[in-house]
Amino acid sequence: MFRVSIGLILAAMSFLLSITAQADSYIKDNGVIRVEVNGYHPITGDYYPTISRLHIGSSEVMPASNAGGDFQITARSSNGNLWNPTLGGDCAQNPSILTGVLPNWTGANLPALPAANGILLGVTPRLYNEPGLTGCLGEGEIAPIRFNFGLTLGDGAGLPKQAMILDMSVKREAGAEVLRKHLSEFPVAFPYADVMRYAYYSTDGASFQEFNVNGSNDTLTWFPGSGHKKDGQVVALCKTHRSDLDGTTCLAFYSHTPTTMTISHRHTANFPGGLNLINLLANLESQRASSGDKITDYNWHHRKALVAVGRIEHIKAVIQEAENKINNWGGL
Repeated sequence: MFRVSIGLILAAMSFLLSITAQADSYIKDNGVIRVEVNGYHPITGDYYPTISRLHIGSSEVMPASNAGGDFQITARSSNGNLWNPTLGGDCAQNPSILTGVLPNWTGANLPALPAANGILLGVTPRLYNEPGLTGCLGEGEIAPIRFNFGLTLGDGAGLPKQAMILDMSVKREAGAEVLRKHLSEFPVAFPYADVMRYAYYSTDGASFQEFNVNGSNDTLTWFPGSGHKKDGQVVALCKTHRSDLDGTTCLAFYSHTPTTMTISHRHTANFPGGLNLINLLANLESQRASSGDKITDYNWHHRKALVAVGRIEHIKAVIQEAENKINNWGGL
């Protein structure tokens, strides 16, 4: 399974590097999860090679926020935000470079799922170019990094419709700084804070606890801008606070192996012309204290992750089924 999966991904990468990307948005919708990919923003007039919008059922839970604040992947060196290649683009809203698209993609190596449920983007990222409180420094350089970002929605048969599989890859090229896995987000999303408001986590994918900051898992009470971390396998944001979690819709990231998970509350991270309260939800590629944290070579490195939506009982079931059907989850 591992060899077949990597072979398909490498073949797709070669194809992506050989075609010219078109300026188009793509919609993938299985009736439960709906995503806009490579979305167009009318204010900037650009397309952004990320998941630009996310719906769960009829509810939009993540807006087109900004080039660094949609649903995507980011990498960092030991310089952190001073060297931060970002799938979407830079802080001045210049998009990263879309090198190619496979709009109907089966490279997730889940043969029961139809090709129409998958898409793969090839991207040369920009440095986000906002090192911190100093604010945006303007246009970010094109980084000597390659990203591939694939997603596959469940179809209700091969995988539940509450599932989205992400296949994420990174490759250093000459001139790239050494990447640090525990600083790199694979993946990260920025849903509406007033919609996906309450934070939860799980260390094993089976039992969930409140992700509390100063005694509360209500992110709207958290001080904005600070990142809060826990080690485990699932991090989730939910619409309502329910002690039994049986009647609320959640957005969860699952990692096959324990990792460091992050949630933070943000005031704004938006394109000009709109203000939204948002939350950051992320899995880092490795735990903070893990060994083998550096990517120093010039090979492709791959990671597979699961996005699960719905009630916590649905999320637990999706995790179990994904574990039964995916033989190799990769790992950068």
